Amino acid sequence: LLVLPAQGVDYRTTLDRQDEEHTGHIPRAALRHALRELRGNLTESEVSELELRFQGAGQDSVHYLEMLHVASPSSPLTTSEVWRHEEKLRLLIKKDFQWRVPGKLRKVFRHFNVHRKPRITEADLSGGLKALKFRLSAEQEHQLFMVLDHDRDGLVSYP
Repeated sequence: LLVLPAQGVDYRTTLDRQDEEHTGHIPRAALRHALRELRGNLTESEVSELELRFQGAGQDSVHYLEMLHVASPSSPLTTSEVWRHEEKLRLLIKKDFQWRVPGKLRKVFRHFNVHRKPRITEADLSGGLKALKFRLSAEQEHQLFMVLDHDRDGLVSYP
């Protein structure tokens, strides 16, 4: 597939909305619906190629998180396997803490930030992961923190 994703388009949110069970997989019909919503200009054969390349566990399933990862710009952090841990944590938060309900997401961060400040240090992240029984090596925790620290200020900020 030689089509590049458009810059500035929020593919992630549109595809996440199709993933009601928070599994990282969506039905083929949901992928097609999301692509129409995004006004993608892919041909039928290109969409079929995406469905085949990122086929999930079931015949009708597409692993859209893998697709997003492959389509995103690469960096030393995204070329390692740390993105899988980031996605696993993201799905855990979505599933277990009902992130779509206003205010519920803040409760999740209490696992990470016992001081109740709207930012998380690397040590807070490590402690929160352990509290959630999310086991990673020290190196994997560090890489995950680097991915989550978007502005590189040494803190993960949240609303």
